[in-house]
Amino acid sequence: MKIYHSYFSFWTKFENKQNYCWVAITKTVPQHYVGNIYKTLAPTNELFLNTCEHYNRNIFFKKYANYLKTLDKKEILNDLFSFSKNNKDIVLLNWEDLSKESEGRFAYAWLFNLNMKKADEFDLENILRQEKIKNEIIGNNFLTL
Repeated sequence: MKIYHSYFSFWTKFENKQNYCWVAITKTVPQHYVGNIYKTLAPTNELFLNTCEHYNRNIFFKKYANYLKTLDKKEILNDLFSFSKNNKDIVLLNWEDLSKESEGRFAYAWLFNLNMKKADEFDLENILRQEKIKNEIIGNNFLTL
């Protein structure tokens, strides 16, 4: 079982939702969202309210990183895996796509000890696009050695 990340607009358009276990890690979710919610990785109310009015990226992410450091990664991973029935791959959802900074991807990077550029490689939309290209080029029956 793997863990990826994505965003709500992709989830909305995605046709094969049943193939994955979706987990929102945000303070809020779209009205139409049907899936799991795990607010532990969302910014706290205090952090959210203190940085929204006069948003400063550096201050926000520094405070958010300090919040994440108070959490137990192993416990969080166990919680996330518990959402997945039938060992479906898990997709952590946030609001922003890869063109914008996101606390969801920041949390993903923190959880797996990655830098943000490396974390972006685990965006489900990109993963599926790469698999499709690979299958078109070499076929889906090709054995990787």
